[in-house]
Amino acid sequence: KFENAGDLSVPLTAVEINFADSCATDDGMFYNTSSKACEKCPDDKYKKEGESQYVECRYCGAGQQPINTNSDKGSVLCEDCDQGYYSTGLTRCNMCPVGSYTDAAKQSTCTLCEIGKYQNEPGKNACETCGKGTYSSTTGSTECTKCYGSVSKTIKEVVGGVETANIVTGSKVVGGTSCISCTYNEYH
Repeated sequence: KFENAGDLSVPLTAVEINFADSCATDDGMFYNTSSKACEKCPDDKYKKEGESQYVECRYCGAGQQPINTNSDKGSVLCEDCDQGYYSTGLTRCNMCPVGSYTDAAKQSTCTLCEIGKYQNEPGKNACETCGKGTYSSTTGSTECTKCYGSVSKTIKEVVGGVETANIVTGSKVVGGTSCISCTYNEYH
């Protein structure tokens, strides 16, 4: 058995071979040729059950993370990230940051909230629609902006036995994405 040392293959000593062979049946473990020890895979990597001790631990695929069922050994399997979480494949699953979401499992990136929507909590599987009188004009919003003057008033009067109404102009939200001034006698 050989240890690869750059372009040279250096034979392992009998003691190293015996020690390396002793971790052959330890799933989630690998033989570290630098430290000359059988070590568990790092938290962000895994090694399949039954693989040679000389196979190095590796990252899971995008949208996945290693799962460790035995704290004394390294991970032997990968699991998909849940909705609201993502992984590039080089990290464990992380919550989507505020202003973004994933609506399916096993995602490598999060999607920014669309214009007219927001998300102010991490790790969510959807964005919320801006409420009445508020809007969002950018993607990835963490809050909606109040459309100032959006609360208009109707003033009713009785003049000469006839009820009339005058509308106080203000502002209105258009499609949840912008705020514009109301025209005279218009209210929202």
